[in-house]
Amino acid sequence: MKHQRFYRAFNALVVSASFVGCAPPPAPPKKPEIARVVPPPPPVPAAEEPEEIAVATVRDADRVVAALRPRFRSCYERGRRERGPRISGRMMLVASVRDDGTVKSARVRDVRGLPTMVTECVARQMRGAKFAPPGGAARLEVPVLFVRHD
Repeated sequence: MKHQRFYRAFNALVVSASFVGCAPPPAPPKKPEIARVVPPPPPVPAAEEPEEIAVATVRDADRVVAALRPRFRSCYERGRRERGPRISGRMMLVASVRDDGTVKSARVRDVRGLPTMVTECVARQMRGAKFAPPGGAARLEVPVLFVRHD
């Protein structure tokens, strides 16, 4: 019996709520405005330290980078094991080479689709590379592409 009184009270509440305090019907949709062309904002200057100006050419860059490819691949394969087999992507590896051929710094930019663990691993591999002395400081940019082959 208690349940019947509850249901009657509930039904009365539902019926009365549907008629009292109803919101007005929604306004008709507005017509779309004509698109305006707005110029993009000016580029924000990067807060990075300035790179050295390249004054020499790294003669054996192709050979050294080719020797690093298996290490780069192992970084990618480890990323696939830990983050999932479907990862793929690209990045630009930027290295500053000292006049003695050692790598002063290596960083990545323009990363698309790769987890940080992969890009950091690749940069670490580049930091350990040794080039033929270029005769001056040099900057090296290496595009790196990882494509999964299922």
